[in-house]
Parts: sequence; C-alpha cells; structure tokens
Amino acid sequence: MKLPPSLFSASLGLVGSLAFVHAVSAEGTPQTHVRSEDLAADSLLIRDVGEGATLVPVAGGAKTVLWTQNTQPDFRGVTFGESSVPGARHLLVQLKAPTPVGTVIVRGGGKLSVLKEGVATPGRPTSEGEWISAERLSTAKVSREEVTKDELATWILPPGAKTSVLRFTHDAQPSDPKYAGWLGGVIILQERYANVAPQAQVIASSHEEAAGKLINSQDEQWKTWDNGTEGAAKVVSPERAEWVTLIWPQAVKLAGLETLGTGFGTAEVEQYVGDAGMHPREAGAAQWKSVKTYAGLSSGYPLPFSPRGLMFDQPISTRAVRLRLTSSPQEGHPHMKSRPKDGRRVWLAEVMALAPLGTADLISAVLESPDQKLFPPIPVKFNLKEPGVVTLVIEDQEGKRVRNLVAETSYPAGENTAWWDGMDDLGRDRDAAEHGLYHIPGQPVAPGTYRVRGLVRKPLELRYEFSIYN
Repeated sequence: MKLPPSLFSASLGLVGSLAFVHAVSAEGTPQTHVRSEDLAADSLLIRDVGEGATLVPVAGGAKTVLWTQNTQPDFRGVTFGESSVPGARHLLVQLKAPTPVGTVIVRGGGKLSVLKEGVATPGRPTSEGEWISAERLSTAKVSREEVTKDELATWILPPGAKTSVLRFTHDAQPSDPKYAGWLGGVIILQERYANVAPQAQVIASSHEEAAGKLINSQDEQWKTWDNGTEGAAKVVSPERAEWVTLIWPQAVKLAGLETLGTGFGTAEVEQYVGDAGMHPREAGAAQWKSVKTYAGLSSGYPLPFSPRGLMFDQPISTRAVRLRLTSSPQEGHPHMKSRPKDGRRVWLAEVMALAPLGTADLISAVLESPDQKLFPPIPVKFNLKEPGVVTLVIEDQEGKRVRNLVAETSYPAGENTAWWDGMDDLGRDRDAAEHGLYHIPGQPVAPGTYRVRGLVRKPLELRYEFSIYN
C-alpha cells in the first residue's frame, strides 16, 4: 500500500479548546467597548443560598474580574456563595446603563445569563423570567452547561441583546466537595463570535504530541504546549520560527485569533491559500499568505485570565491558519524570568479562532452535523470467503509494526473496508487525561509504503455437550 504525501496529509483527523479577547489587542486597539466608568457604584454583587439571602456588594467591585478598556482584573478572581448549603448561588456584574453584549468570554463562573432590557436593576437573581440565558459551543454542540473553575468558554447572547447586569450562577450539588462558585476573569464584546478552534485539527512545529492542549478549553498555565523544556537549539526568530497551525475540513470565516498563556513576544498570522486537494501540512511557502504581524506580547502572569487579541484588519475565509511565533516574550515577573531560556523557548496555553456570527444562530458555527458519519481517509479493503473475526496490523517497509488497526472484530463475508487515519500507536501523550484530552492523539506516520497483515478465524460457537463434573 503506497501512501503518497497528499493522501497521507488528508489522513490527519480532527482534535477537539479556547482563549480570549484582550481588552487591548496586540496592536493596542480596544477589544471591549466597556470602560471602567461604565460600571455601576455597586458593580459586583453576591447572592448566597437561602430564603433570607440578600445581595451583598463585593469590595473592589467588578474591576476585580472584568477587563475594561482601561483596567485589568485582580489575579485572585472572585469566590461567591461560600455558605455550607447546596443550591444556586449568584454573582452579578452591574453596569450603569443597558449595553450591547454579543460575546462574553470567561474562565469559570458557572452559567451565564443577562438581565432583560427594561427590568429594574439589579434584578431578582432567583426570578428566571427576568433573565436571558447565554449559550456556548461544547464538543461541537450548543450548550448552557456550567463552566468549571479551570475551564475556558465563550458565551453567546441573542442578536441585538442589551443588558445592564450579567448573572453568573453556580448550582452546587450536595455531593460537591465545595459549594462556592468562582469566576477567574471575564471580558464583554459587542460583536457575536463563535470559537471554532476546537473543531480544527491542530499541528505544531515541536512537541506535537501536546498540541491538543492548545484547543482543549482548559487553563494549564504551567503545563502548556511549548517547544521543549529547554527550548530550541538556537534563539527563536523570524528565520527560526516555531509555529502552530489550525486546519478545518472546510473553509471558515475568521475575524481574528485570541491567545491565552501567550509565551511569545512577536508573531505572524498566515492563511492557507493553496489548492483544495492539498493538505495544508504539506504546503510550501507559496501556499501561505501573510495576514498580519503582532508585537509586544507576553503571558500576563500572574493573572489567571490574560487574553491577547490577534485581530485581523478584515475577516478572512480559509481552510487553515498558521501562527508563526517569531520571538520569546519579555517577562517581567520574577517567577517567569528564566522561562524564555535566553530567547530559545516559546509556549502557548490556548488559541481561539473567532468566527463572526452576525445574526446567525450559534448552531451555524458547527461544521459537521452531529449525525454525519465520518471515516478516516485511508481505506484498507479485504475480502472474506465467509464471516469471520479479523485482526489487522500495519507495518512499515522494514516490517516494524506502526499501528494495530483492528483487533478481534467481526466482519461479514464478501468485500469489507477498515479505515486508517494515518496515525501510528507511538509517541502518545501519556499525560493527556490530566489536561482534559479524552482522546489521546498519536503521531502521523511519515509518507511512504506500508503493508497490511491480517488474521481471520471463524467465530467461536458455544455448544452444550455435558455439564461440568458429569
């Protein structure tokens, strides 16, 4: 079985996370329309559980968790509802006047809803009829599920929504070890964006077994993707750039990227402009077009929620984008001084691809129908004279096994097909479960010639002949 580069490239499957929109983007353009002057006098309120519970103002106000055009949040986040009783507790972010809200990007916080326009502020947190629920994409489905403490999410509001109060709700269950909710950070955008990065395949120039961390919607500040513990052999530069690429099965419209845990100082975004029949991984320099370059970036440590906006001058439509990391960051915090390894090391925790929704429903951002059956692109065909139980393995030209494709699987008589995604069984990330990857990615095999070997046996039949000890 000859595996040409084009077929090999198409074999790479989808991996299924997120990052953020910064109050000020990489080039200094405001990303949020909310200013600190827009916050109400009691801009952050907590309502705990219980019949007699009342709204209690939080010292420091919403500026402790909310990015504005001229302020950044506290590094501790906000804990709310610390009583020993299970049930729903609420955290309210209050503005002076109704404000357009299209997208709300968060770390943690539980569920999000906003006060309906025209309802007296701050609203009644326990009266559901006064609130509009936000939605988000989770595993390529529209969801209203809570966002957990270390989870990152992009909430979407209906078109034209205006509100003066955001309500975060954590519904503690009796079996939970702790009942309090926690919000690590939040930013409000006027436009409606869907994050389509989790629906892409992600590949990287280095440490590719950990590339899935880049889109797994988890905050992993100390266990991020990087180009090695000690970095590259030479200083990262435009000539020796590291890169991260997102590849979709079809063209997507993008307004920009957002990064979290931004461990690089300068970067360039490129879009794939090559042929539809070529996989972007195999594309040469001529198949990539520069979109924009960015400078002055850093991780934002110790903030738990520090997004960096890499917005485009105008939306693009493409099957793939490549983020070229062209220098290490200049980190000011003492805990981060040695992390860049004298310019040889770069890292990145999460990347988000912002697809503008306009007035479309959030479901329109799901690229494949949930009931659509998809197969990997490499068919392995075989014929059976009679029904049997089949085991198939794939070996390279030297006879080394690279993939256990099928094990003890029943097939009917006649023509059959097993599907191979071009991945091997080696180089897997053994710590994948710790950073939220429930599918452990393998490594793609190199282009070349591969052989399939198989075993088949008749199905086992149970036949009663006599009882035991008879």
